[in-house]
Amino acid sequence: MIVGGGGLLWIFAEGGWRVVLLTLGGLILLCTLPVVFLVRDERPDGARRTVEPRTRGLATAWFARLRRPGVLTLIGVLAAYKFGNAMASSIAGPFLHDVGLSLKEIAIVSGALSSAGALAGSAVGGWVAFRHGRRRALIFGGVSQTLAVSLYVVAALGMGGGATVIAATVLEHVFGGAALVAMFTLMMDACEPDDAGADYTLLASAVVATQGIAAFAGGASGDLLGYASTFAIGMVLSGIGCAVFVRALDRGAGPRTITTWHRSDPVPTP
Repeated sequence: MIVGGGGLLWIFAEGGWRVVLLTLGGLILLCTLPVVFLVRDERPDGARRTVEPRTRGLATAWFARLRRPGVLTLIGVLAAYKFGNAMASSIAGPFLHDVGLSLKEIAIVSGALSSAGALAGSAVGGWVAFRHGRRRALIFGGVSQTLAVSLYVVAALGMGGGATVIAATVLEHVFGGAALVAMFTLMMDACEPDDAGADYTLLASAVVATQGIAAFAGGASGDLLGYASTFAIGMVLSGIGCAVFVRALDRGAGPRTITTWHRSDPVPTP
């Protein structure tokens, strides 16, 4: 993300569409080549691995996972937790362009610095979840990402100049990354061991769908109300979503796999 996001945008600023697309295609090819040499479907002893297909009932399998008690509630509070931040983040790119940053400056700020910030924020979020438990990590991530979006409001109102714009962009990625790690950790807790892959995929797909809806809402609101109002709406929704998420979990909402979590335990008991 750091090299691809910032580096390719820089190449585009220097060479245009043809150069950047050829570079992108070459990088994809280069990263795909090692796959050719992978040994597939073999056990360490060289014997072929046999996999029993699970096609029977596949059409209803996802519906069955969705019908688990508490799953729809969990999806709802997950959506609430990230909607406001995703809404604000969706118009951050056009905002950087409209406040006058060049493509090279956007490549550095939004590509390199912000991606590095998201990586650092993920580490912070993981540390908070490990040392202080899920609940505090969720509160820390939700509150901090809301405060980061508030910097966008300040920047959109023309206060603070370019420094505020850069700070808002980087910090939103830092604290948004921390919030994502806390949320993903809880999503892992919500999975049942026998169907962990399916459960996590279902929840992750719901989060991605939420981000898509939030991006559409952010673009529509930006056209109608402008940047400052849209960032303010995203900030308010982010704060409300954090409160709703934590309150719902405190009241025992969600699948049984997380309703027994103990908030005072920094590390869950195996």
